[in-house]
Amino acid sequence: MDKITDDVKKVLEKIGWGSVATASKGGVPNVSPKGSFKIVDEQTIQFADIFSEHTRKNLMENPKVAIDIVDAETASGYQLKGTATLADSGPAYDAAKEELAGMGFPAPKNLVTVAVTVIYSVKPGGS
Repeated sequence: MDKITDDVKKVLEKIGWGSVATASKGGVPNVSPKGSFKIVDEQTIQFADIFSEHTRKNLMENPKVAIDIVDAETASGYQLKGTATLADSGPAYDAAKEELAGMGFPAPKNLVTVAVTVIYSVKPGGS
């Protein structure tokens, strides 16, 4: 399993958002921007499900997810792939709910936790 490195953290801190790609059980894709990422540890990243009905529905049918974080200035970044779980209660959910409320957002429908298994570098001239 790949690990979330300090460089991945730096890119995410700099840009502050990324795109989450999911697919339904039937393979219909969906991509949604997210600005609520939190790196929990070297294998885990979380984001709040606030408005994304299609993302939520897809993850309930198919927990596989890809997260793309790219710095527009350098055209480089990372794609993280893994398996998501959804929680609508518990200490981590409550902390995310409180943090979002402080920024004027409604309570999340779920806190999505992704167990990261693969990380790809994305950069010009590479893959």
